Amino acid sequence: MSRVTVPLTDSRDEWSQSFLDLSQLIVEGFEIDFIRARLDAAKITYEKQFGTMVLLERLLSKLGQPPARLEGLRTLQNLRNKTKGHVGGSDADDLAQQAQMEHGSFTAHFQHVCGMVTGDLETVEKLFTPASP
Repeated sequence: MSRVTVPLTDSRDEWSQSFLDLSQLIVEGFEIDFIRARLDAAKITYEKQFGTMVLLERLLSKLGQPPARLEGLRTLQNLRNKTKGHVGGSDADDLAQQAQMEHGSFTAHFQHVCGMVTGDLETVEKLFTPASP
């Protein structure tokens, strides 16, 4: 958790590392067996190869919790994968340029994505919080 920091400079490496660290903390922090157990209990079908977000979105869709697509978490994963995790090149260049054009800085862009992720996490939390009597 201490590795996740807001990028404070115009360094693309710092920006991309921030998304990698945040993704590892949040997305890899989900317990997939727990999610699958919830899907099983709700009689929602899924494939074993489905990842965390697909499983959570299936649960959201079935239980009628909008949105059925976790845009913040998907944005986080996309940024992680295209800027740091698996590939680089022109996609990473385009994303960095777009982030700075739309938000003015890597700091502001990271904070914007964190806001989106927070909204998704609040939605997911409702799935696993027992209803009050």
